[in-house]
Amino acid sequence: VREASVSLVGSFVLQSPSAASGFHPLLLEKLHDEGVSVRKRAVKIFRDLMLTTPDYPGRAAACSVMLQRAADPKEDDGVR
Repeated sequence: VREASVSLVGSFVLQSPSAASGFHPLLLEKLHDEGVSVRKRAVKIFRDLMLTTPDYPGRAAACSVMLQRAADPKEDDGVR
């Protein structure tokens, strides 16, 4: 259910990048979710958002959190 809700938010954000800043804190929070599928979905949303919106204001914060998660030794290899 969490992955489906993140996917729905992601679809909306990708269709309307101007709304991305409103959902940014929620998506950052999902990068720390306990479910691997939820974290993967959040990473894919950020990836697509940054590719389609080069001037996305939350780029630095999102990249910082994703790099911290990738460097985490407890992190599953599937998310790296």
